[in-house]
Amino acid sequence: MPDELVQLVGYFELLTDRVMVDLLTISSYEVGDSRVLVPQRIDPGNRLAELTAAEASAREAKALRPGSQESRAAMAEAPAAVRTWLEPLVHWAEGLEKRGLIALASYRGKNQITTLLPRFRHVKAGLVTVVLNATGAALQFQPSVFRKWAPDSIAVVEGLLGARLTNGKRITEVPDGLLAALTSAYEEATGADVGGGPGLGG
Repeated sequence: MPDELVQLVGYFELLTDRVMVDLLTISSYEVGDSRVLVPQRIDPGNRLAELTAAEASAREAKALRPGSQESRAAMAEAPAAVRTWLEPLVHWAEGLEKRGLIALASYRGKNQITTLLPRFRHVKAGLVTVVLNATGAALQFQPSVFRKWAPDSIAVVEGLLGARLTNGKRITEVPDGLLAALTSAYEEATGADVGGGPGLGG
């Protein structure tokens, strides 16, 4: 399955829940005098997990760049409305990095798809990601990361969203107060400015 096709389908899944696209590979085996065909569904979100550590690192290194420069370059190519929507998100993420709460990175892949990754400094995970291409963008939440590192912030974030944090949860409009709530969630996860409790801060 070509990586660019997996990435493109993953982007479609971020933008809408009204269209479902399944990627299937078919393996063929000879069993005696018969041929057995075994289908396997490809999950874009787990594609890197299927690779060896060396393969995943090699692929990531080709497109992953530190900071927000690649994301800003992609943003400059987007329509004005998309740029206006993205600017506060990028500025917010850059502010988290200046405070030492995250190690910001941008993943600019094929098909003009770019992902801004506000990830913790000591693990390759973050509470949210920003995905954009030349015509649209979305903010995606990582519920499992919230549950592990910022559980006390879930209720506040869900209240602002008016919906539960579920796998694949994404939004194209940012309600008032959400970025402040996400900042508090990153602080909770890193043990910063919240009493110095256990967290990911170094």
